[in-house]
Formats: sequence, structure tokens, C-alpha cells
Amino acid sequence: MPRYIGIVDALGLESFIPYEKAKNQMVGISWRARANTQRNAVAYDIELNELTEKVIKKLIKKEKMILAGEIITRLIDEVKKTKHTEINRSLREVKEARGWL
Repeated sequence: MPRYIGIVDALGLESFIPYEKAKNQMVGISWRARANTQRNAVAYDIELNELTEKVIKKLIKKEKMILAGEIITRLIDEVKKTKHTEINRSLREVKEARGWL
């Protein structure tokens, strides 16, 4: 299954980077998310099935970043916490903050 890392926040999907291209950047991504707490920013590390990957890529191409971010956020059960758990906030917190729970 394809694996991606990036940041999702109140404005939608900020970044969607293949894990193999950015696995050494997770600390920096986590710090960027932490610096944007007013936007409920979260660094994520997620595996997607191929259909979900295609849908998110189409949404990005159509510049529908809020919808793409909502999909990533709603996939909380598939999110794998990184080794930087003290920096990352769970997507569950974002869902609660946005009133999805």
C-alpha cells in the first residue's frame, strides 16, 4: 500500500509526499505542524489503498485541498503514529476540534 507523509490542517491538505522521498524529513514536518497550532495542523504518516490514493491525487490536481484534507483526517484508523509522537497530535484531536466527533 502506498505510504505518504505530510501536514493536514484547518485549511486542508498542505502536503502529500511519498514516504520514500521524504522519510528523513518527518522531524521537520512535525515541527512545522507544531508551529501552526492555531490551524490545528497535524503531521501524518499514513498508508492508503490505491483507490484512496487516486482520489486524493485527483482532488489535489483540482485544487480541492480542504476535501483532500478531510479524507486524510477521516482515515484516523489507518494512521500510524511516527516515532515523533511527542510532537504529533492525533487526528482524533483534529476531528474533535472540527466538530466531526
